Amino acid sequence: YAMAEDKNGGLYAGGTKLWKSVDGGNTWSTLPMPEPLNAFSGGPLPDTYALLVTKDNSLIISFGTTNLNLGTSYYFRPTVYKSTDGGNTWNALFSHDNVITSIVEAGDGSLVFRDLQYTNPSGVYRYSGGVVTRTFSDGPASMEHSAELLKASDGNVYFISTDTSA
Repeated sequence: YAMAEDKNGGLYAGGTKLWKSVDGGNTWSTLPMPEPLNAFSGGPLPDTYALLVTKDNSLIISFGTTNLNLGTSYYFRPTVYKSTDGGNTWNALFSHDNVITSIVEAGDGSLVFRDLQYTNPSGVYRYSGGVVTRTFSDGPASMEHSAELLKASDGNVYFISTDTSA
């Protein structure tokens, strides 16, 4: 679902597992996931949704961690983790109510991410100082919630929306 490259040329690929290559993608090794795979309807959850390598070469991952049984259905609550050792160990940063589809690092080191919702307004959020705040909200049909955020060379973070005031 996602790929990233660290400052040493290490490549990371995430889906239902997490892989790392240190030889330009010729060979891949499996890294430990932040949490064990969870069962959902007899199979594993789609686990990794977004990967990011920060300015300090840390790896950030948005990962599905919990199945909460709400009667007869399951509720998906992702958690964002940070690794400072190339994906060998993980520390949880924060959890969010909806799938995080894209995450970038702002100039001040905060994390900016967008979530995916089909029935409620999707949003763009900022994680800084241990706090998550919504910075933009859009209707479920008008925001291209599956499109990635872009941290441009001008320092701005861009996203797609039909709301021209954004």
